[in-house]
Order: sequence, then structure tokens, then C-alpha cells
Amino acid sequence: MTSRRRTPSSPSCGRNTSRISLKKSGGRTTMTTMMAMLLLLSTTVLVVVSGELRGMTLRRQLQGNTKRQLKRAKFALRRKLEDFEEEEEAAAITTGTKGSDSYSSSVSSPEEEAAYDGLSVDTERYESTLEKDLEKLKAEHLIASVGKKYLQKYVLQQALEETERLLDPSIDPDLEEPFVASDVLSEYRLKKQKDRKLQSDPSDDYANRERRILFYGDNQVLGVSSAAGRYPPGPMLEEGLVSLGYNAKVSSVGLSNWSARYMRSNVRRVRFGIIENIRRTAPEIVILSAGHHDILRRETNVEMVINWYRTIVDTALAEFGVRWVVVLPIAQWELTDEDPEREAMRVAVNEGLAAIFETHKRVDVQPLAFQYHAFGAEEADPYYARNNEYFSELGYQALADYLVAPIDFFLKQPYRIFLYGDSITLGNVYNEPHNPYRDALEATLQSYGWDDVAVTLRAYPGWRALPSYASIESHRLGLTSLLSFGILSMFPVDVMILLLGTNDLKFNIPWTPVHTSLIGHHVVAYREHVKYSIGIEVPTNRHIDPNVEHLYNEYQDANTTLLNYWQRRLGDKRLTVVEWPFPYDVTSEEYPVDEWWSDGFHPTPMGYDFLGEYLAPTVQNLLEGQQRIYCFGDQFTTGRSSGTTQLYPYAFFLENQLRGTAGTGREVVVGHLGNLENTAAQLAQKAQPGADIYGLSEQLAEAGTMDLVIIWAGMYDLRNGGTGSGSIINAISELVHIARNHERVKHVLVIGVPPSETTETKAWQGFKRADINQGLADFAAADPEGRTTFFDFPFARYDPLEPEWGNDGFLLTREGHINLATALYPVVDAILSGAPPPQEAMLPTPEAETPPPEEEAETPPPEVEEGASSSGGEVLPPQEE
Repeated sequence: MTSRRRTPSSPSCGRNTSRISLKKSGGRTTMTTMMAMLLLLSTTVLVVVSGELRGMTLRRQLQGNTKRQLKRAKFALRRKLEDFEEEEEAAAITTGTKGSDSYSSSVSSPEEEAAYDGLSVDTERYESTLEKDLEKLKAEHLIASVGKKYLQKYVLQQALEETERLLDPSIDPDLEEPFVASDVLSEYRLKKQKDRKLQSDPSDDYANRERRILFYGDNQVLGVSSAAGRYPPGPMLEEGLVSLGYNAKVSSVGLSNWSARYMRSNVRRVRFGIIENIRRTAPEIVILSAGHHDILRRETNVEMVINWYRTIVDTALAEFGVRWVVVLPIAQWELTDEDPEREAMRVAVNEGLAAIFETHKRVDVQPLAFQYHAFGAEEADPYYARNNEYFSELGYQALADYLVAPIDFFLKQPYRIFLYGDSITLGNVYNEPHNPYRDALEATLQSYGWDDVAVTLRAYPGWRALPSYASIESHRLGLTSLLSFGILSMFPVDVMILLLGTNDLKFNIPWTPVHTSLIGHHVVAYREHVKYSIGIEVPTNRHIDPNVEHLYNEYQDANTTLLNYWQRRLGDKRLTVVEWPFPYDVTSEEYPVDEWWSDGFHPTPMGYDFLGEYLAPTVQNLLEGQQRIYCFGDQFTTGRSSGTTQLYPYAFFLENQLRGTAGTGREVVVGHLGNLENTAAQLAQKAQPGADIYGLSEQLAEAGTMDLVIIWAGMYDLRNGGTGSGSIINAISELVHIARNHERVKHVLVIGVPPSETTETKAWQGFKRADINQGLADFAAADPEGRTTFFDFPFARYDPLEPEWGNDGFLLTREGHINLATALYPVVDAILSGAPPPQEAMLPTPEAETPPPEEEAETPPPEVEEGASSSGGEVLPPQEE
């Protein structure tokens, strides 16, 4: 049998051959090929994986090496820093200045003093000290860079650049420009030291002083119950506190149907905003009731409602005297009990408030005083009125009783003072035990009657402003760590006294980074709920006294002067900068060097005691001694200006004038209330007791002690016409009588009626204005107790071209209100000081007896430079009524 074989040229040869081979070999050839391919693929994968693993290993090794290198570098740098400190300590021991901030030898004996006679400045030692300081700064800068501490790195970078500039032989520091004009420095050096005095009578019994609380908010403050009546809880709370022995006064300010949204949007409203009511009532505790009507109106954004609360609380705590804010939760009522959505919102807001204020040292969110229980139609909840929306009389009494305990707790808290600084704060005395000024400060405050003051001291020899600020959060001695942990973290600090920068300037660090670091300390303190801070100027020393020629360092002298100069120009009202009370001056007979300075850098025990006594009045004025002024009148007092809805009350500008910058003036609060376009007759009618809640009697009834009340009225009487000058004088005199006869008002100042377009164009109106002002001047002069002062309006004539006058011919502009406050300042300052005011400001300007002026050609308005603006100033004017 002949077999059939196909030729290779056959088209199907390949397929058939493979099929025949597969059949013949049983699949061995194909399996071999597949195994080879799989082996090749696995080999490739292994190579790739092993390569990747080798790469990862190498990277890890490199990273490990880098980390180890960085760790070793940081360790070496820290060892280097320790070596620096050991060298400085050894040098201090060698030269007899251990425990001193000084890097130079301390002269104490006559023999050592004689050894210095005829010597010049040791420039080699000076430069070597700078070089060592530069190396130390570089090490600190590198550590900050490795740790990605960018703020510290920035501050240290400034110090590095300035120190390198000092070491540059081509630069003469005396010819550089960071200094202000020489006349400014001379004026600063020659200025008279500010006499720190008490602004209140030290004979007052502070243990039995009036403790004031403001109950502020919605219907709950008003005691809204049912149609039958109202039961405000404020008087009930006052009774409970009085029963515990407090001389307590609870003022209630509320508005019907007031939501948290509305309170937040109107914090600056003149009549019922929280700012002006705090300035008037002077509370140390504010109780806030809000949120009921937000839930009623179906607010659904929990975060937004909580932010409204936060704004109100922060605004209250920013005002002088307010130490604590107690937040009441949103109570349950029938509507929320029946509406799950509203109830969920109420619960979420209450829980959110408790969460965000949990760590706040000055805010306490109270739990509910009692729960709402739904009863049938026959049996009502005894704590709720019949409408099941508001509390009953029993409910408001239960709320007041519930609040007595937390308010009692806060009233018992001592005032806390925290001293932070270097060896001067610690009280270092050469070759003697420490004598911190804390002891004299505490003893002087106790002599004023302050038994409830706790003074804490944290100070470290050699402590400097720059490294202190660079490590303010990370170092265990940093300000943040001290205020956030330990005993100081439990309750807020009322006053922090800071003295740093002495050692920075001693090592010739320029004033600019030191200034920045000191500002940072104050800002961090406010963030940690410190109420006020006092910055003590860097004291003089023997290197700053030009009379010690062989030690005098002109660069250090200029830096010290500039630092103190710019510190005092800071504008935060929480900050007070005080001068160092006695100089280092070898020629001074009043402050002999050997009696006031122990080693040329640290005071003697007598100097420390003097410093503590010197600081006590400033601390007292911050705690309870703020002077208060209340401005009352019509729309001029509100600050209305023509052509704008913005308000510019002179009260704000007067407060800025009196306070000065960095607390260099008075600790004073100026509040105000304007009553729209009211005439003096209308104001006098509303001023009667019980006539109007915004009348003068009712406003003063809830107010704290007022050192001065300013009355300004009569403008709308004069503009409207039809009222005789005698009637206007009598109406204004009635307002003065009401204020003067109030037990808490010490002095009254009445401002004269200003001119206007009408008084200039109508002679009889001008004569009428003159009669009114003369009558008010005579009335003030006739006060037998001398508690009334007349202040003639400072702009004697109306001139439409002057910037003080608006285009309506009647109202003042912003510049007008500022200039009025400027003119008032010396008179008010004299009254607050107990001195007689300047007589020239008290005499009315006589109206010239001349006929009306003839018509003149129209004068074109003055040209205004493009881009010119009159905006600016330190205050944020209140919102319009």
C-alpha cells in the first residue's frame, strides 16, 4: 500500500505538519517551547525584581545614611551649643560674673574700678564675642532648617544677617540708616519719666467692691413668660449672690425675638450692641443667652450658628474688664419636642458649643438647668409657661438659682499675674541672694487691698528674646509651653509682665529682630487667653552710659533707644509699655550708681523693690482701675456725617487720644449713646426715671462708676427754631442735673452748641447760639461742688470749605469728629487727673455783632489731588442705627 505524501509547496503543509508532529510526539515539542518561554519570562521578572529590590535597598541605605548624618549633625551642633554655653559660664566664673547676663567683667571694688581707668574698649574681645555669637546663631539656624521650623528660621535669619553686617569691616554701623533722626533720639533720651499713678482711690475697699455681671441676650434675659407678665432672671440672680455676701449688681440687656444671627451682626450697634453695653455696665462676667429664635426660624447650618456665638464671645472678651463669659445652652420646649429636625439642630448646636469652648480658659458652657417634660393638657410642666415655649416664674427662678454656683466660682478666682523674663526678672544681685521685684509688687498690691492676687514667676538667667521666640512652642521654657501646661494652664492669666531683650542687645544684636520677637511673645500670650500684657523697656547699663567712656558702646546705646522707642509705638490696647524707672548714670545725684546697681547690669535690692512698687499702679489700673467716660446726646454723639451711612463718633477718637500708643496714656474706656434727631427738650423728657430705657436715667441706673459724663445737645432745637434760648438752656441743664446727681457719676462736662450754615446766614440764630452757650457756661460755673465743666465748641465759625463741615451745612465730617476729640483731650485729661481744666476751653466764643455779609462771587471748590483719601485711623466705627 503506497503512502501519500504532500509536497512542502502545498498550501496546507504547515498546518498538517504541525498537527502530524503533535500527534507523533504526543505534545513534547510544544511543551518544550512553552517551558523555555516560561523560563525566559521568569528569569526576566527575577532580574527586574532583584534590580528594584537592590534599588530600594540602596535608597533606604542612602536615606538611612542621610538621617544618621542629619542626626549626627544635629547632635554635633547641640554639643557645640553646649560648648559655647560652657565657655561663657567659665568666662563668667573667671571674671566673677556667674549668674549675670553680662559677658564682660563686673566691676565692684575700687581697685578694680581703678584698673579700668584710662583703658579703651577691648575691640578684640568685642569682635571675638560677635564671632562666637555668629557661630552660635548659625548652629541654631541650621537646626531650625533641618526641623523645618520656618518661623524660627526666619527670625534667626534676620539675626544672622545683622550679626554678619556688624562683623563686616567695610560697614560703619553709625552711618547706616535703620536709625531714626537724631533729634528723635535726643527727644526720647531727654524725656521726663512717666509718673505712674493710680487712676482710682487706693483707699477703696477692694474686698467689698461691687461685682458686676451683664446678663445679655434674647427673651430669656427679659423673662418673657406668657401674657401674664415677665420674670427676668437677672434680679433673681443678684439676690442669690447678695445672699452669699457679694456686693453684686446684675444688669440685664435683652431684646425680644433676638437671634444669634442678629446679635452677631449688630455687635457694634449703639443702643443694644454688646460692645456699648459692656462699656456702660462695666461687667467682669457676661452671661449670654441666644439661639432660641435661630432654632425657631429653622436654621440648619450648625457650624454657622456656632460661629455667630464665637464672634459674640470673642467681642465680649476683647473689652476691658470682662474676665469670663458664661454661655447658656438652648433650652428645649414644646416645638422642638414635637419636631425632630428642630430638636436635632438644637442638640447639635449645644454639643458644638461645648466642644469648641471646652479648652477655652475664659468661657464656660453650662448644661441645661432642667429638662422639658411634655404633659397632657390638664397637667403642665411647672418650669414652663402655659404656652410651653418660655419658662414660668418658677422656671426663671430655677435658672437663676442654678447660675449662682458657677458665678460664685468665677468671682472667687484670684487675679493672676505672670512675670516672664531673664535674670532681672529673676532678681539677680551680684554676690547676694536673689531679690525679685515680684515681692515688692505683690506687697504693694496687697497694700491697695488686693488680697486675691496670685503672682507667678518664670525667669531664666541669660534668657534672650530671639531664641525664646524661636523656640516659643517647642522648648519646655517657651511661653506657649508654660501657659499651656502645668499650673498656668488651669486658669487664664490676667496680666503678663515681660522683660526680655537685655541680653540680645548686650551681644549687639540689632533692635529689629528683637522688636519682632518681643511682639511675638505678646501675640502668643493673647492667643493663650492672657487678658493684658505689660512690656518693660530694656534698662540702661554701664555700656549705654556715655559718661563711662572706656565701656561705652554707642551701637548698643542706639539699639536700646530704638527698641524702646518702637515698642512704645505699638497700637494694641491690650499692651502697656512702661519705662525703666531709674537710669544707669554715674553723674546722677538722684539715682547714685552704687545704691541702685549691683554690677552695672542688675539692680540692687533697693532697685528691685522700687521697680515692683513702680509697676503696682499700672497693674492695678489694668485690673480694676480703668477710668470710664460716657458720652450722651443726639445724632452728633452717634457720629452721623452727611453723605455717608458710616458713623464716626468722637467717643472712639477721644479714647484713642487718651490711651495713646502701647498704653502710654490712660487706661480708659469711652462709651457713647446718641438718640437720633432728638432735641434737648425730647432728651430731657426721656431722661426722667422710668420714661425710656434709652433715657439718661435708665442708662445710668445700670451703669458702673463713671468718672465723666459728657452731655452734648441743643443742635436740633436751634435748627428747628420756635424754641427760645432759655428753654434750650433749661433742657440741657436738666440733663446735667440728672447726671450730676447720680451716685456713680463723678464729673459732668457739657459741650457748647456748634455753629452751622443757619447761624452764619441768619444773625438772630447766631445770637441765639451765643446766648445758649453763655447760659450753659454760667450754669456750669455756678456749681458749688465744682463737678460741672463747660466746653465751648472748638470751631467758632462755620466754613463750608473747611474739611470739618459736611455738605449739608449742619453735620460734621469724620475730620470734624476727630478734631473735636483732639480739642477735648487736654480738658478731659485734666478732669480725669483731678486738675482744673484749661480755662480758655471753658469760655464761650462771643458772636460778632455785625450785619450779614454781602454776597460775593462764587468761589470754586478746592482742587483735590488724584488718589487723595481721608480714610484711616485706629478705630472701627460702629454700625449705623
